[in-house]
Amino acid sequence: LDLNTKHQIALFKALDLNTRAKIFMGIDFKAQRSLIEDLETKEAIDILNSIPSDEVTDFLEKLPKDTVDKFLNLMESKQAKKLSQLLGYSSDSAGGLMVAEYMAFQKEITIESVLNQIKERSFKVEPVQFVYIVDENNHLVGSTNFRRLLLAKPLDPIEKAAFPKTYSVHLNSSVKEVAYLMDKYKYYAIPVVDDNSVLQGIITVDDILSQVITIAWRRFKKIKVQPKQ
Repeated sequence: LDLNTKHQIALFKALDLNTRAKIFMGIDFKAQRSLIEDLETKEAIDILNSIPSDEVTDFLEKLPKDTVDKFLNLMESKQAKKLSQLLGYSSDSAGGLMVAEYMAFQKEITIESVLNQIKERSFKVEPVQFVYIVDENNHLVGSTNFRRLLLAKPLDPIEKAAFPKTYSVHLNSSVKEVAYLMDKYKYYAIPVVDDNSVLQGIITVDDILSQVITIAWRRFKKIKVQPKQ
């Protein structure tokens, strides 16, 4: 069905917020920008608040600074703080690739309590099945996954269900470093820490593959292919 822009916007507005967010993530930047410009400010902010931080970052980093500042000032303070941090890193570093949505719990909390909190949480995207363990100052001390939690004793502290070793990357780690560790240890997600080992976010395998493919495509386009004689 062919609809003009006015009717397309009306149809889009009639959808529930979750569906609008999914549609927004599925279109290219040009269409995203056009759509945001046609929506009222509150409607645009609602969408940006409803999608993962890495998706919002990808969108905002292509906009003029004054437009970005306007959106950040109007967004939820917690989300805006995350985005301000993410926008401060280049897209080819761990800080630029990471998402700020992850599950982390203090090491003393019981496994029963962790499982109950996970059940009650709402997620913008399907969560990666890793749970991170931190101390009272949010320093990364370990990680576990849903399977280990389900098999553990409910009243044990989450620290008892941790993997023997947890590898992490730093905010300024390169894409190459991140990809190497994820491949070597078969991680679907890897935590990102700052210089003080404070947990900042995670990078998923989808994020790193997307970046690696982008880099490979840029290099491919620079290669001048000579036609066969």
